[in-house]
Amino acid sequence: MNEFNKYRFLLKYLFSILLLLWEIVIFLSLVWGEDPHFPYLLFITLLAITAGLSKVKYSNEIFVVMAFLWMAFSAETIGYFIFFEKFNLGRMALGYIPFLIAMGVLLGVDKIFPNTNVIIQKKLLIMIALVLGIGSYGCKSFTLERNCILFPSNNQASYMIEIVMTPKNYLSLQLKDENFRKEIEANGIKDKYWGNYYCPEMKIRVCTTFGKIVSAKIISFNNTDTGKKYVFKSHIRLLWNKPYVAYGEGNILVPDEPHLWY
Repeated sequence: MNEFNKYRFLLKYLFSILLLLWEIVIFLSLVWGEDPHFPYLLFITLLAITAGLSKVKYSNEIFVVMAFLWMAFSAETIGYFIFFEKFNLGRMALGYIPFLIAMGVLLGVDKIFPNTNVIIQKKLLIMIALVLGIGSYGCKSFTLERNCILFPSNNQASYMIEIVMTPKNYLSLQLKDENFRKEIEANGIKDKYWGNYYCPEMKIRVCTTFGKIVSAKIISFNNTDTGKKYVFKSHIRLLWNKPYVAYGEGNILVPDEPHLWY
């Protein structure tokens, strides 16, 4: 045990370097696919390694903060696969691999808070990170981009729209909001043969609770014929109960991919 304690401090550097390599791989895989964000985790990981090698007074605390943030954000990624992909263990590796590596960093820290059992401290931090990351899906909102079609109807009481992801993956909704229909008819792209109205690149704000859709708010769409963005004045909210009747694949109103932090 004493021999382990002698070399334990090396673990935080070893696992921190592994996290850096993981960040590089994730960044290179996402740089062409989505808008990059500021590399918060990369910054704090480099800060922790630099502080440790420079023997800064609070370098140990910086390692703890770095490991905790990695575990919390990785737990959020794990939550995506729990609630939106039904425990897809293969793809869940995007979450649990960095989580386990961050646990290795925490293992290499000799102490966290004074006058407290260090093992209990580490277990508590791991549990808090899991609760914060996975528990964030208790109220999770996100904005999706889908296409929308309004079908002509002689029925003044209701009408049908389709929110489309692919030709075989769509969601049909029967709506009654007359103002929303008038806005689409006035600003959408009309098909001169079928009479349908198209709303490309429609922005939809979706609210979920542990993977279940609570509501979806249609915000705007981009008229690709005129090149203008139209923001709905009615701000129709699609509550997932009556009077809205859903058909087709409702799972198109979930994120396409998890947000990966680096």
